[in-house]
Amino acid sequence: MKAKTIEQILRGSFAKFLKSITDEKVRSLVKDNSIITGGAIVSLIQNEEVNDFDVYFTNKETVVTVCEYYRNLLIKGDISFEMIRIEQVADANGNIYPDTGRVKFYIPSNGIRKINATGKKYFPAVITDNAISLTNKFQLIIRFYGPAAEIHKNYDFVHVRSYWLSKDGNLYLNPNSLECILTKELRYIGSLYPLASLFRLRKFLSRGWTISAGDIFKIAFQVSKLNFTDPSTIYDQLIGVDIHYFQYMIFRIQEDLKLDKIKEVDQDYLSKLIDEIFHSSEEYKVDAYLNAEEKDETIKSEE
Repeated sequence: MKAKTIEQILRGSFAKFLKSITDEKVRSLVKDNSIITGGAIVSLIQNEEVNDFDVYFTNKETVVTVCEYYRNLLIKGDISFEMIRIEQVADANGNIYPDTGRVKFYIPSNGIRKINATGKKYFPAVITDNAISLTNKFQLIIRFYGPAAEIHKNYDFVHVRSYWLSKDGNLYLNPNSLECILTKELRYIGSLYPLASLFRLRKFLSRGWTISAGDIFKIAFQVSKLNFTDPSTIYDQLIGVDIHYFQYMIFRIQEDLKLDKIKEVDQDYLSKLIDEIFHSSEEYKVDAYLNAEEKDETIKSEE
């Protein structure tokens, strides 16, 4: 697909999303401070259907304002959403600054909230501490913010580094990204979530992409530095991995620690738990857990 055509599609899709925001201040901030980057642009270049438009924001003010807007929108439909809090993470000295520092949702239970948004346009369907997933294929990322170059420091592969800016409506194509897309080559540049990158390999390889042994080693090296005996590391690394079994695995680890069934997460425990979930008849328990979560955490769709 030609660059101008991609630009028009992104501009039109973003305009529809922007129109759904009823608060003028929020709409103005989003209009001037948004970036679309990642897999959507890759899909459009390859003339493939877009799964999600990943929207990032260029500053902290916009991130906080967007979080407050969608939280308030949900509270109007169900007061139980007041339990979800917006947190600004302090630095090592306990200080919180208006322009820097991470923004996240605090979500009780398993850190994810699913909403029945059937029939609603650009309405929250899933909220995690990292993102707000809307209907109509829009995902608002709150884990990172800043200019495109800063956001791309957290991206794992070269081919997803092109981007579109809402401020000027222009598409910026990265030459190295285009080369990787043309050759379907995965070049790993590092990530805060190397475990997720490892799982993403399966998807790309099944679609005919290739990766060098050196790049696989780079992923493996980063994974080796992770402390998987710390449940918070497992949780952080698996957030965003679209595999329900892992969601259930995190739940089981949290429950076993809380009930003192285990003192720590070690290799023997983790291996046994994974075999139990992935290679046995535990599927009914996984389904029951996910169905219970979905039933407990929905609100009625409004006309």
